[in-house]
Amino acid sequence: MAGTGTAHLRDPSETILRAEDLVVEFPVGRTGLKVHAVSGISIDVKEGETLGLVGESGCGKSTTGRALMQFPSPTSGQVTFEGDELTALHGEDLRNIRTRMQMIFQDPISSLNPRRTVGDIVSEPLAVWAEPRRPDRGPLTSAAAVVAFAVAGASALLGLIYAILGVVVLTGVWQSSATFGPFTVHGAAVGLFVAMVGAGGAVTFRAVGLGLWRRDAEGRGQTITAFGVFAVISLVVFAILGGSPLLIAVPFALLAVVAGLLYAPGGSEDFPGLGPEGAKLVDEVLTSVGLDPAVARGKRPHEFSGGQCQRISIARALVLDPKLIICDEPVSALDVSVQAQILNLLEDMKARYGLTLVFIAHDLAVVKNVSDRVAVMYLGKLCEVAPPDLLYERAAHPYTDALIKAIPVPDPEVRPDGVAEKLQGDLPSPVAPPSGCRFRTRCPKAQDRCAEEEPIIRAVGDGQFVACHFPLVDVPD
Repeated sequence: MAGTGTAHLRDPSETILRAEDLVVEFPVGRTGLKVHAVSGISIDVKEGETLGLVGESGCGKSTTGRALMQFPSPTSGQVTFEGDELTALHGEDLRNIRTRMQMIFQDPISSLNPRRTVGDIVSEPLAVWAEPRRPDRGPLTSAAAVVAFAVAGASALLGLIYAILGVVVLTGVWQSSATFGPFTVHGAAVGLFVAMVGAGGAVTFRAVGLGLWRRDAEGRGQTITAFGVFAVISLVVFAILGGSPLLIAVPFALLAVVAGLLYAPGGSEDFPGLGPEGAKLVDEVLTSVGLDPAVARGKRPHEFSGGQCQRISIARALVLDPKLIICDEPVSALDVSVQAQILNLLEDMKARYGLTLVFIAHDLAVVKNVSDRVAVMYLGKLCEVAPPDLLYERAAHPYTDALIKAIPVPDPEVRPDGVAEKLQGDLPSPVAPPSGCRFRTRCPKAQDRCAEEEPIIRAVGDGQFVACHFPLVDVPD
């Protein structure tokens, strides 16, 4: 089946997302083998379009969606979004791009943090990424963030000194002991204790400092907690080693001033996701997905049904106003009546927010109703790309034809049209896929050529492309 090629790709200037020769492989332990999850597929999406990515379980469609988001990054190939090549970006540059790309995960309940309220879950992207709502950022809060970063950095350096001191004691270069009531602990134990405290403090304060420097709202709470815990431990350690606690009193006194500035009335200007405008936006998004903000905000995910949790996931994806949303089987875990509600909701959101969607599913009946273009996958390869109506009217690939004929009809008098006779055998292992056409081991039209030569995707009609040596439709000259 499925092969390589780019005949179905459109002009890059017309598309918002474009992936070429995408390859994703995973090692199998230490055996030297690899799982060939995605093997050289190419897709593109126009702005405002919905691309349906369909195939049976294990074909690599979810892996493709994650590779488009760069988690994990593909083994090879290129992914371009709005002119930026994502595979060439790393760190902060990639994080900034992802604010315009969001994902709705397959399992609506497990994708939500059970310990957080719905209000916190939906507002978290704002708290992390939103910019101040006014250009004149408060000078006190800006200074507070800078001072907090400096104090956190100094504390991280102090933690590193602790760690070095602990190693010195641990190796016996400097002998020390500590008395706890009737017990006396000597040398190595004290060194190990100090080294652990120092290393932990260094890592903690580096993270807190970076969080504050990036104006991460969550960094405020982490700062207070981490400084408090570290202050107590530091005082104990200095007392044990015979030092004066006053040596570390100044940084923690300064912390009180920094915390006061960060939590001052104007402090929320640096963290708008927690302010009234952020709360208003969260309420608007929750309302748009059909949830009452007054009821939903204070509840946790386990208090909602699967369909409601999926609505929460959609709200979280929408709150940053993205351009593209990758929907990874957003309705597969829901019953049929709820599926219709979520599909209608996605269509409404697409029209209201001007979204571009990549809709991943294994149900062709669902994909037909929401997609402007459909790409069919099998074992990490593309089989066919076509508009949904044309795909249903005359499928060009034997695998696509089998998928369509497997769609159940709600009529007890209707019997499947010989699908069992057409598709034989099991899905091959992605660790050792068949040579040539990967669908040949199950294809009723397979011939010797299929085992020797991989098919290249080619046009067989107006907007219809297929990767098959012997398609089910006539190929134009």
